[in-house]
Amino acid sequence: MAVKDCAELRLYEELNDHLPARLRKQTLRCPAGRTVGETLAALGVPRDEVDAVLAGGVSVGFDHLIAAGERVAVYPVFERFDIGALSVLPGRPLRRLRFALTPDVAALARRLEGHDVRCISTPDDQQVRQVCAREGRILVTRDRSLVARSELDRAIVLRASEVEDQLHELFEALQLSSAAPGGR
Repeated sequence: MAVKDCAELRLYEELNDHLPARLRKQTLRCPAGRTVGETLAALGVPRDEVDAVLAGGVSVGFDHLIAAGERVAVYPVFERFDIGALSVLPGRPLRRLRFALTPDVAALARRLEGHDVRCISTPDDQQVRQVCAREGRILVTRDRSLVARSELDRAIVLRASEVEDQLHELFEALQLSSAAPGGR
């Protein structure tokens, strides 16, 4: 494939898990003339794990035809980044929040009605890592050392000790503060 007939494609964060180890976290050459959806399918990247695609710095959908010389950036599900101005990819919400709560914040479960919440009763590092990875959950805890020991990317360490304050802290961290009870 001649360089002039190629585009540059970059997958971010956990989307790299779908690539062979030698290709992860690199800018890849891909053929021009295919759609973003076709290109991702050829790489084995599931559409439902993609929240945003930028081509030449502009938000595009899966049907965007990749041009020669174009730079395409593909981003996974965002939890802590405001993507309100980007195009919503067809037919699904941008965020599917799934939480794993440790015992020190378990009282939050009652306040997170409508979200997928799982309480981990006796968190050990391996159990936390397995539950979060297997189920795509964000760990919510007050235990900073648990997050470090478990080597998790998707975790929120809360500072507040009161449930109401924890809820607001969590919603702010996820940029959902307008949805927080009391409108803080």
